Amino acid sequence: MVPASNLLPAIVTAGTGTVALRAPDHPAALALLRRTGPLAVSSANRSGWDNPVTAADVLAQLGGRIDAVVDGGPCPGAAIDRVRSDPIAAGPAAPRTGG
Repeated sequence: MVPASNLLPAIVTAGTGTVALRAPDHPAALALLRRTGPLAVSSANRSGWDNPVTAADVLAQLGGRIDAVVDGGPCPGAAIDRVRSDPIAAGPAAPRTGG
């Protein structure tokens, strides 16, 4: 979590004034980012749902809500809950279920 630029709409920060940054560790995502530069993206799952591991998992949750899925094979570690780090508050927060 980092302070949000005043150029970001409030809806992006949910009114918190902060924004989360993600750092992928998947070869397909990293290759895409090398070609495009930074991207503004959301999680590949619905709030409170399990973290998807495959493109089929993503489509099971988000089919009809998204235009496309980049299928680079299973995402290593995707089923593991993530820890949010909030240096503005008190450091690492509790693991987040359903990513």
